[in-house]
This record gives sequence, C-alpha cells and structure tokens, in this order.
Amino acid sequence: MTVAGRATLRAYRGAEDVPALVGIWNAMSEADGIPERRDVKQMTIWFRTPTPHFDASHDVIIAEVDGVPRGWVRHSWVDEGAGGRDHPVRVMVGPDDHDLMPLLQDAAEARAREVADAQGDLGRARTLTSFAMPSQQWRRDELERRGYDVVRWFF
Repeated sequence: MTVAGRATLRAYRGAEDVPALVGIWNAMSEADGIPERRDVKQMTIWFRTPTPHFDASHDVIIAEVDGVPRGWVRHSWVDEGAGGRDHPVRVMVGPDDHDLMPLLQDAAEARAREVADAQGDLGRARTLTSFAMPSQQWRRDELERRGYDVVRWFF
C-alpha cells in the first residue's frame, strides 16, 4: 500500500503543527535542490495572521499517516494586475511522499473552488495556478496530468 493510501486529511490546528510543516518544506526543498528554506518563527508569524486572502485554519490542509504529518498544501488568492483573480495552490511533501501530491492537490483545488464560490461572480477572470521548480519533475508530472499548462517562467 502506498503512503497516500493510508493518509488522512485534516485542517491546520495552530502553532503545534508548524515544526512538522517546516520540516516537510525544508526536506522537500533540500531534496529538490531548492535553496528556499523556512523556520518555525517565520512560519508561525505567517500562519497566525489571517488576511482576507489567506487564513491558515481554512487554507492549510495536512496529510497525515499514522497521525504524523507527511505533506501539506496551502491555498490563497490574489488580484492580478490584469484584473483577474488568481487562486494559487502549492503542495509540500518530502522526497519519500510524492504519492501524496494527488490527494493534496485535490484538497487544494476543492478549497479554491469553495473560496471562489463564496466570493461570487466578480466579473473578472479567475485562474487556478500552481508552480514547479525545474528540479520538481514529480510536481510537473502531476500538474500536467491534471491539465495544467505552463504559461510563464520566472524566478
């Protein structure tokens, strides 16, 4: 059985979750050769300050296996300069847990639709986005399988 087959999803519970989420983020970044790192203090501050665009208690979903966090995803939204509204989602999993990506991506996409529905018709284009670094073929494969297209390159 895969890790994903044993995983359960739950909402972010607060500061008690932060060390595990930081560990997952940093393990993913290290394995994928990405210099970006997080620390507990930084993420605690980020998550404890809800905004209209992001509230960790609703917008962070954690995948657990046997009660241990193994992956997570965050959703937010942002108004783009061209007048559209973007709903970016980003899955974080460690190097041994890539099979959690579809489960977490499903949860994030459902959250994005829930938020978009609650916002109603804004009279503007909406997009669901994600991204992958060049070293994250595992992420690109899943996003392409879902029909995501590359529309820009940056960083």
